[in-house]
Amino acid sequence: MKKRKLSLLLTLMLSLVLSMGYVGRLGVLHAQAQPHFPKGGARASGALTVSRKRSLLERSGRLPHQKNAPQAQPQFTVTIGGAYLRQQPVMSAPVGAAVFAGNQFAITARSANKLWLKLESDKGSGWLLSFYGKPLGDMSALPAVATLPVIKAADSVLSKYISPITAKARKLYQAKAANKNLNAFTVIGDCNSVPEAYLGRVATGLFDVSQRPELATTVERFASSFWRTSVASFSGFNSGSMFNPEWANPQYCMAGEGPLACELRRSQASVVF
Repeated sequence: MKKRKLSLLLTLMLSLVLSMGYVGRLGVLHAQAQPHFPKGGARASGALTVSRKRSLLERSGRLPHQKNAPQAQPQFTVTIGGAYLRQQPVMSAPVGAAVFAGNQFAITARSANKLWLKLESDKGSGWLLSFYGKPLGDMSALPAVATLPVIKAADSVLSKYISPITAKARKLYQAKAANKNLNAFTVIGDCNSVPEAYLGRVATGLFDVSQRPELATTVERFASSFWRTSVASFSGFNSGSMFNPEWANPQYCMAGEGPLACELRRSQASVVF
């Protein structure tokens, strides 16, 4: 009777030690005593694995069920100088709160195309292009929101300062742009042509496209070009600089290639400003 009680006591102690995660000598001896079974092989009915002992203790109520630790909310730190949050993950959406370099937000959603992140903080909430900062944390579990379709706006009345596209010009464009990206434009020029001073203002929300609904279709078609930095747009560039290989960025351009040729090759843009 005493031996049986001692055996039961030792079994209980062993279960307690293993359930608490300790790997002492007792646990090592227990592990060494277990026979080795190949993967998928049979196991003796009397042999209790650690996981089975834990399961039995959980069922009996002597050990609380383990729960996966909640994952920390992914965070986002803004690195661009300044931008506006959007109400939806499209460039033609109305802008909201302004954000600046160093601001931190919790990430609560992402766009299905992975370009936009939904940010939340006491400053407000909204969508921002993902490359305007540094995300931290696992975003795989965040809901993926489909980008909203853009409703084609009615034709706008062109300003008298904008020449209409003639049939000849349209035919020339179709011939020259046949092998180009019809959804991309690029920019060449000096400091007034860099993104933060020119068309990049659409991407950051400094130019609120939602106030010009007739432009929505065009903006969304060329959306990826507004935040792109051209290698042919730089402070001090002039017409001669565009063809001079000495002005080309060696990180992106080939030997003997000027900034203009380099940018046209890299962007494959069908429209150039």
